[in-house]
Amino acid sequence: MDMIESRREQQDKKARLSPGKRELLELRLRGRASLQMTQNDIAPRPPGDNPLSYGQERIWFQCQVSPNPALFNIALLARIGGALDAGALQSSLAEIIRRHEVLRSGFASNCGVPRLFYSSDADFSFERIDLRSLDEEAQNSEVRALSHAEARKPFDLDAPPLMRATLLILGDERHVLLLTIHHIIWDGWSSGLLIQEIAQLYEAAMKGAPNPLAPLSVQYGDFAYWHRRLMTSEAGRKQLDYWANRLAGLPDLLALPTDRPRASKQANRGSRYSWTLSQEALAGLTELARRTNTTLFVVLVSAFKTLLYHYSGQTDIAVGTTIAYRTHPELERLVGFFANALVLRTTLDDNPSFETLLARVHEAAVGAQSNQDAPFETLVEKLATKRGLSHNPLFQVAFVHHNIPIERLTLSNLTIDVEEVSTESAIFDLVLHVFNEAPGLRLRFEFDVGLFDDATIAAMAGHFTALVQNMLEAPTLRIAALSLSDSAERSQIIAMSEGASLQTVTPELIHHWLGRNARADQLAVSTCGAALTYGELSARSNRIAHWLQRLGVGPDVPVGVLLEPSVELVAAIVGVSKAGGAFVPLDPAYPPGRIDYVLSDAKAGVLLTTQELASKLGDISIPIAILDQKVLDAMPDVPVVSSVAPENIAYIIYTSGSTGRAKGVMATHRNAVASTRARAGHYAEAVTGFLLLSSISFDSSLAGLFWTLFQGGRLHIPSETMRRDPGALMRLVERESVSHLLCLPSFYSALLQVTTSKSGASLRCCIVAGEACKRDVADHHFAKLPHAALFNEYGPTECSVWSTVHEIAEDENRSEPVSIGRPIPGARTYVVGPDGELSAAGLIGELHIGGPGVTRGYLGRPELTAERFVPDPFGGGGERLYRTGDRVKRRRDGGLEFLGRFDEQIKLRGYRVDPREIEDVLSSHPSVSDAAVVVPAEKEGSARLIAYVVAEGDSGEIESALRRHVAQNLPAFMAPEVIVALPAMPRLPNGKVDRSALLEPAAVATEQDLEREGHASAIEFLLADIWRAVLGVEEIGRNDNFFDLGGNSLSAIQVVARAQQLFGKDIPITTLFEGGTLGELAGEIEGAAGADAINEKLSFLLAEIDPTAELDAVVRGLGNEGPQHVW
Repeated sequence: MDMIESRREQQDKKARLSPGKRELLELRLRGRASLQMTQNDIAPRPPGDNPLSYGQERIWFQCQVSPNPALFNIALLARIGGALDAGALQSSLAEIIRRHEVLRSGFASNCGVPRLFYSSDADFSFERIDLRSLDEEAQNSEVRALSHAEARKPFDLDAPPLMRATLLILGDERHVLLLTIHHIIWDGWSSGLLIQEIAQLYEAAMKGAPNPLAPLSVQYGDFAYWHRRLMTSEAGRKQLDYWANRLAGLPDLLALPTDRPRASKQANRGSRYSWTLSQEALAGLTELARRTNTTLFVVLVSAFKTLLYHYSGQTDIAVGTTIAYRTHPELERLVGFFANALVLRTTLDDNPSFETLLARVHEAAVGAQSNQDAPFETLVEKLATKRGLSHNPLFQVAFVHHNIPIERLTLSNLTIDVEEVSTESAIFDLVLHVFNEAPGLRLRFEFDVGLFDDATIAAMAGHFTALVQNMLEAPTLRIAALSLSDSAERSQIIAMSEGASLQTVTPELIHHWLGRNARADQLAVSTCGAALTYGELSARSNRIAHWLQRLGVGPDVPVGVLLEPSVELVAAIVGVSKAGGAFVPLDPAYPPGRIDYVLSDAKAGVLLTTQELASKLGDISIPIAILDQKVLDAMPDVPVVSSVAPENIAYIIYTSGSTGRAKGVMATHRNAVASTRARAGHYAEAVTGFLLLSSISFDSSLAGLFWTLFQGGRLHIPSETMRRDPGALMRLVERESVSHLLCLPSFYSALLQVTTSKSGASLRCCIVAGEACKRDVADHHFAKLPHAALFNEYGPTECSVWSTVHEIAEDENRSEPVSIGRPIPGARTYVVGPDGELSAAGLIGELHIGGPGVTRGYLGRPELTAERFVPDPFGGGGERLYRTGDRVKRRRDGGLEFLGRFDEQIKLRGYRVDPREIEDVLSSHPSVSDAAVVVPAEKEGSARLIAYVVAEGDSGEIESALRRHVAQNLPAFMAPEVIVALPAMPRLPNGKVDRSALLEPAAVATEQDLEREGHASAIEFLLADIWRAVLGVEEIGRNDNFFDLGGNSLSAIQVVARAQQLFGKDIPITTLFEGGTLGELAGEIEGAAGADAINEKLSFLLAEIDPTAELDAVVRGLGNEGPQHVW
């Protein structure tokens, strides 16, 4: 089957050409055919030369590493109507096996090298099962069970023939033939050819006629020999060069949103989902192909690529496809594995129109077909630099157009209908099969069940159908604007995007609602050695408010609040609010430079602090109000009169800035009231005691403060020393009967480590927020505190602390990451695609948040505010949405899943950090000329900041100086854990820093690291000898990567086979793919066998080494460890 363009399609296009163009085409085709026939004629190979084909080599390797033994089974089911002669059928199959040499081939392994051999015996398994005693329903059930069992039964590659048949007898004129063949000797074309040859041989046998099939001039082995010679020729090298250029820089993975994380090794278990496109849709697709002078194949691939573009968010998309690769007439009569995989790569970063995309896909298809001689297996070895077993190289998604269906065969007294049987396997992540079946198209997704749920794929099929319809209606639209949803789904998405209604209350002033649900004698806030009742808090905050008003504080006047966690801090915050001002919380742990920057940027009217803290600040350009009891005692304790309104600023929180500077977020009273009332409405358990764990500069602390005082609960503020002691905190929880807490998941995990059923008995509601919550945290919670509800909150400061919430259930799906939930009361959460359209469920997009929690914007940054706070095109009413920059997808249940950031901002220990802010501080040091900060992925999931600098001077001195410089200007949580000096910063061609290079371990290598290391053990020394023999490389160090030295899939198996033979232990081939270094392989061997067994083996091996010549080499190979490791 030619999946690019069928012969019929080629003939139709040729017929539409003008006479002049048709003549030119004929001349070019004759010239090309002449070149092929003279240089590449296929002839019988030399005797005894039996190479595997490139495709067979690749399948053999995959059979060695896949855990699915039936991965490459091809299963056919033929329903035969009429009076069947089973003996004639069996002899026909035997003749086909005798006729086609490849069907008698087997594959053995010699030290990891596959060896092909042929069996002279044409006998094969032909089982007959009589089901005539069963009724029709039972027969159908048995046929299904037997066909699936046969399809899943593995083959032994070194036991030919790799083909078996089972005949199910349902009645005198009703039979089912089950045929199972291994893909290493078979392809789709072979299936059609097999049925044709069976029919011809069977008819001849029934008539007593001789074999009607013409002798074969060549065999599959001749093709394999020819193809290998072709690829060593100049023509073959040119095709490889084409692909090297075409696929240069191809992304390693098309990252579709999955229902489960990708495993380190594919299980290759699959499933199917089928649906149809109507006759009208097929007519529209065909007409579009005609009008754009392309083919139906090109139109369908373009639609599929548009779907993948929407699902993945990537703009460099490679899709695999299959061609029959029977380029010579004599090959059309052979069965065997000829099919070749081609990579169709298309870049979509300019968001082209669909018609433009058609032209690009057509160009890619023509180029691929013109260079189809290059075997996919060779491309993998030449181009796939990063090896692994978690996904397929070069492409993970494929498209197959079956434009030559296997039609019903009618013999003189029989009818044969053939269908495929699913082997429940998946080679790729996702494959779209398209079958031309009148009156429309039948489509089928094959997918990896380790990645996708059935419902996800069903939704994807619906999206493809909607996309095709929308594309046919407007092919000139840019692909980002082509919706995957119909009107019904869009309405459903909008409904899932909206939280419960939140009624407006008056007045919308946050201080008005604090303490309204409490008696004056109830405790409001307590800390070590101090406490305030609600009455005392009201009086004290009133005095502070009067004092601040006398200092000029009024609506929208920022007031810096620099106080240690204490009852005074709470009174000060409430007092600033009552005075009409906007409080700017400052953590006393911040360095003076950071405090000075915030106060200056906020244009604070006054700083409220203590004498002790003020003495550490140095020169401050604004008035400082020292909290003094005598001053406050002179102020009245009655409520103040203020003109503050709901639209005025209640507080300003500073977060890391996208421009490299921290920016102030202005939250109004209306925002604060709405956020707090949403909490009271959502959480069923009223707050009686809240443990305040976060810094006052972190907005979640305000959430806890407002919520507790709003509901008349008691706020517990631990000391700084207690905050760092989980055991002390849990003793406080037990002693004070704390009911609620809110903290980072990582900190909550530390609390759970010391929690007992007694210390945590009072807890009713535990909330985690600020960073991703892992499943093990939830598991630990339910093990320790099964009586307490656990919630995961999400929300940016720009939307008043929280926007979504999810109650984690003990029995929820563990294969999915913990959801960030659905919108809180009053909020709207939209997942928006690249063209501003709503993304369908399952698709990745940017989270946009609307509702009363959306803040005023950034203080003094009108352009940035306009960029991030945009008009709401979905809800109307002139409201705004905040563009979070967060990558999310909406699950089918309406919950949101957080997938990371679109920009470079990261969440670090609950704080949102922009690396550019840290880079600016580093670059401000006089010795630094360039700086970059990255967060590499860690095995344990704990992020850390690594700074790279280009600086003058001694690296050790520079590091010390920069640490002091950072400590003076940035909070501790923004200080890089590692500072690395580089001679020059790696950069991309466009001049930007190549951050992916900085994430590579080699980027932090010192000069000593770059020197080739010796071998740390005798195991490594002996392994190095194996590597030298297999790879032909002399210099091999313990940190050298096998594939970087030129290794490939087959040579990896050779290395492992030789190592297993040498050490007598099983070694998983996955070791070389997961790590790949000599040292890691040595460690795997020692771990599998045990040190004593290895030493015993080594003693035997080394006893045969000439002590005067080779022992010195062994000792040198041990590096600094010395010869004691030999003995």
